[in-house]
Amino acid sequence: LSLIISRMEDFAEKVVKGLDNLDCDGKREIVRTVVPRIEIDQNNVEVMNTARNMMLDTLKLGQS
Repeated sequence: LSLIISRMEDFAEKVVKGLDNLDCDGKREIVRTVVPRIEIDQNNVEVMNTARNMMLDTLKLGQS
């Protein structure tokens, strides 16, 4: 839970600084923070976002 909070705080801090004022590298870093992986097959494109992955991992740990 503390990892999720930490990542969200980092993300929020970057957003507060203003997306309009970020250069291309800064915007790319924000996208990489939220979207660590994109899966593509013949029929689908699935964006695996960090919040979703963390939530699923947390739920899996709770079931153990």
